[in-house]
Amino acid sequence: MWVFFEMLITSIMSDQGLLEENLGEVFVVLINFLNKVPEQLKSLPFPGQQISCLDMILALINKTFELAQLKGDEIEAVTGITLLNAILENVQGLDTNFIGNIVDMLLKEM
Repeated sequence: MWVFFEMLITSIMSDQGLLEENLGEVFVVLINFLNKVPEQLKSLPFPGQQISCLDMILALINKTFELAQLKGDEIEAVTGITLLNAILENVQGLDTNFIGNIVDMLLKEM
């Protein structure tokens, strides 16, 4: 399961061009991860990084917003907002800095 998670994130973050056109579908899978194992996403480090899997999801959302802006496609940005919403709904005990980062991301997209 975690190898699949890593593959999804890495493919988009490294600009491999494989999944960027299907972000909505990829984000459905990530939302399922958030529904099923939110605490593990918060605590597990992302392979090869010094940040958690949840922090890597935030980085992916930022990347999505950048891609949407480059394409001039607001709908693509909505997929990132949906993923932010899933984080807020499913992950308990987020610290105020993390929530502040989410709010900043949302405000920047408005």
